Amino acid sequence: MRQTKAIVRGRNDVMNTADTVNHEGDRAWSKSDAELLRQFAMTGTLGASFYATAKETTEEALELLKRSDADSIADAIVLGRTEGFIRTFPILGLVELSKKSPGKFKAVFGEIVRTGNDLIDFIELCKAGRGLGRSVKTAISTWIAGHVNEYYAQKYRRQIADAIRLVRYKGDSDPIFGYILAGYGDRLKTWTNEKEDAAYAKYPALSAHKHFIDAVNAGDRSSACAILREFDLDVDSLTAYYDKFDVSVWREIARLSPVMRFMKYLNKFDRAGVFKKDIRLAEEKMTVRNFQKARVFPFRLYTAYMNIANGDVRDLLAQVLDEYVAAYDWGVFNEYSWAVCPDVSGSMQNRCGNSGDLRFIDIAGMFTGFFRKGLKDCKIVPWSDHVWKWNVPKNDSIVSHINALVDFNGGTDMSCALRFLIENNVKRDFFIFITDTEEYGTRYYNGQSWIKSWIDYRHRVNSRAEAFILRGDSYVTNPFSDADAAKYGIHPIYGWNDNVVKYIAYVIANHKKA
Repeated sequence: MRQTKAIVRGRNDVMNTADTVNHEGDRAWSKSDAELLRQFAMTGTLGASFYATAKETTEEALELLKRSDADSIADAIVLGRTEGFIRTFPILGLVELSKKSPGKFKAVFGEIVRTGNDLIDFIELCKAGRGLGRSVKTAISTWIAGHVNEYYAQKYRRQIADAIRLVRYKGDSDPIFGYILAGYGDRLKTWTNEKEDAAYAKYPALSAHKHFIDAVNAGDRSSACAILREFDLDVDSLTAYYDKFDVSVWREIARLSPVMRFMKYLNKFDRAGVFKKDIRLAEEKMTVRNFQKARVFPFRLYTAYMNIANGDVRDLLAQVLDEYVAAYDWGVFNEYSWAVCPDVSGSMQNRCGNSGDLRFIDIAGMFTGFFRKGLKDCKIVPWSDHVWKWNVPKNDSIVSHINALVDFNGGTDMSCALRFLIENNVKRDFFIFITDTEEYGTRYYNGQSWIKSWIDYRHRVNSRAEAFILRGDSYVTNPFSDADAAKYGIHPIYGWNDNVVKYIAYVIANHKKA
């Protein structure tokens, strides 16, 4: 059994202000509701974590929404959906907002509900909680009237049909709604087969959708490909016919797909043999410029890298990840020295959110590789319950950096990296800690709290040093107080998309002016 060292609090000890404990029973600070809202909105992590079950995390999120005011919820969920590119928590927040302020709910509905899947998830959450009142049904009807077009009618046909039936949508006489409802259970009496046929006459893409299916069923792949070239058909609506596609159809779909769809179907294309002869099509699609325009962020590329079996495509994905580094403007960053300190403790092996393959350690490795390759003066200090030696050359790929971090493990002593740098008098201007911040080094390993070590570093090595704490977790405590964060140059960041780098650049610019 580990023996914990007794902690003696001095009169002016920074730890005296701690007002709670974390999941490990170590002293911690409560967060303001505003910060918690921002955290959940930007990370979306409502699933199980190393220290908390999915049920516990979701209950914490629900309690937070219940006690928060409408303005704060509206601001947070719009931020999460538009800048954090997160779905789950913003949709959950929208349900709570509908109870607190119908006006604000209506104002932000379109910013949160962006797809048919969003709409159905919102409806299901409403059913489980508050039900569908008049304001909710009105918002859904307004959304249907403003969003349904040929593409949506194909892509989200079933979802929109369910929504139409649920709210008894009384829209105009546009036959596109007859097309959507046809074949999905009992139709409302308003809609007739004649209106479905009228939809084919009015909307060429809907007619093409039908002709494509007819061609595939007849084995006429040449005609099917010709239809694909002429019309923007949604592939998701054709899943029942995938077994009838040959490599020529899949190649045409791949060639015509925007980059988001291309990435979504990358494995299907590979299994169908699209990349069997060469990967030139993949090279044309998977470029940094295309990814940035489509807001496909680096972590999505690494997820694809992990899941694809084709070695050539994997190599291409690894190459594009490295090219992402060169696409950033590192000018203002390289005016300073840096220390990147990734947490490699056991809890970082946990997966992000409810599903998917991405782990916190993968995010840590990706940012470690990015900053290592982009910054001229950057020291890497991996840590768990001790500091790990870092031997990965700067020129190695980002994938190599990720793989190196994955091999580490251990407990959590958040301050050990700082103590190492203090002992060796390593002066750095900026620090980036990538961690779930679940500190327990003060109770085990005879450690010292991170905040005390940070103050010590600023006192003994560099009084102007600042630290970014990059978090992807949903834990509701902090290893430092808000007042000490402001006083000692600490900047918490939630989430892991490209906005992280933009925010850091913004802080650096202000640091330069000070």
